[in-house]
Order: sequence, then C-alpha cells, then structure tokens
Amino acid sequence: PYYLRPNAIPWATVAPTLIFKDGAVWMAVGSPGSERIFSSISQFLINIFDRNMSIDEAVKQPRFHCSLGGKISLEDRFSPDLYDFLASKGYRIDKREPYSFYLGAIHAVIKKSSGGFQGAAEIRRDGTAEGA
Repeated sequence: PYYLRPNAIPWATVAPTLIFKDGAVWMAVGSPGSERIFSSISQFLINIFDRNMSIDEAVKQPRFHCSLGGKISLEDRFSPDLYDFLASKGYRIDKREPYSFYLGAIHAVIKKSSGGFQGAAEIRRDGTAEGA
C-alpha cells in the first residue's frame, strides 16, 4: 500500500483549485495529468493573472513540464530558439506534439460579473464547456 513518506510515489495526484474574489468563489479549475497537473494549473493561472488572458485564451497556450533529471517536455509550439537554448544549458528536450495530451488538459469555470458562468475546456483531451 501507499504510505505518505519521503520519495514515495503517490497513487494519484489531484489538485482541484478554487480561486476566491471578494470572499466568494470566482473560479474553479482542474486538470488530469499525474505529476504534470501542477505545471498545467500553474501555467494556466499565470496566463490569467499575469498575462491578463481570458480563460479561453489561457487554455490554448503552449505548455511545458520540468521533470527530475533535467528533462523538459515542451509542446512543439515554442520558438525554436528556446529548444536550442535549453539544450545548450544541458537540459534533455522532450519535444511533444502541439496541444499534447501528455501535458494536461485544463477545465475551468468562472463566475462572470454579470452573474452567469463561463466554462473553458481545451482540445488536448475530450471535454466541453458551456456557459449559464
């Protein structure tokens, strides 16, 4: 059985995430993807809060994930210069297809200022979102 201890591999990694605004839930976001879940959700939230993207824009951005041992998995939508730079620094590049299934799939819902809801799902995996 799995026990919580140093260097143990968990059976499941989940990170359902709630974002609060003015004391109430404003956004709910999650993603499948095992150890890549945290990378996916973090990059999505950076796109929302630091890059001022809509949730629809944020789910479409290229993704990457850094693994132990210097391996970086990147979707094949970044600048070719980035791959060359990372390789020159000793990283092992794992170039993935555009919109890679491997790098998670964000699904999110926000409460709009008008009172309704807006959802976002991306094409990396099957999923749909509708507003209310």
